[in-house]
Amino acid sequence: MPTLQRESYDAEADGMNRIVISAREILENFPGEYYNQLWMTVTIKLFQREIFSHLRFREGIIYEDEDIFPQMLHNAHKITIVPMHLYNYTLSDGSIMRSSFTAKRDMVLGIWHRHVEFFHKLNLLKSRDYYAVKYIYTMVDMYRITYSEHPELKSALEPYIKEFCKFKRFIRKNCQLSKMQKVLMAVFPAFPGVAIRLHKRKEVISWQHKANFTLLQVNWLNYLEYQ
Repeated sequence: MPTLQRESYDAEADGMNRIVISAREILENFPGEYYNQLWMTVTIKLFQREIFSHLRFREGIIYEDEDIFPQMLHNAHKITIVPMHLYNYTLSDGSIMRSSFTAKRDMVLGIWHRHVEFFHKLNLLKSRDYYAVKYIYTMVDMYRITYSEHPELKSALEPYIKEFCKFKRFIRKNCQLSKMQKVLMAVFPAFPGVAIRLHKRKEVISWQHKANFTLLQVNWLNYLEYQ
């Protein structure tokens, strides 16, 4: 296992300019300029205790850090991005996120749904629409993978399809979508074949993993301050 060469750092002494940004600015502009540096995982972040005063991870789900990431930002005042390689993350073939496709993957649909509602309540329309589009494309992607490659998981996906049918009325009424996105949402799930063909015209998250793939990711550190 690789280890850090030192236990402390001084970004300014190393000629590194720390990036300090308002958490509100991040919330208003998802995915935004600093999306890659922020990354959703909590393992590369330091938090002031107050950010989690009334916030907890939901138990029994995957993507639990993604699930509460907007709320973390909402509770924070500012974020400092330290442009130094301070955290080593090794991808393991046996990890949950790199294991074979399971019914738990569907949980991300509920998370995107919650994010749309969260940003709508805050009147952050750009970020709301960003997650609405993610929700639509991920729904079709999950359907394609489940029905073509994992038919044994159809029953697990059905509740999410029903919820999608209800929620797309809200999206149609409130969210700004492109013409293709509106058509895609309208034809799914009644005409899944058409939806899948439209879906292929857009680059989205892929749940397929390459065999024998091991990568060491070195990430920047984020510090979220309460005030």
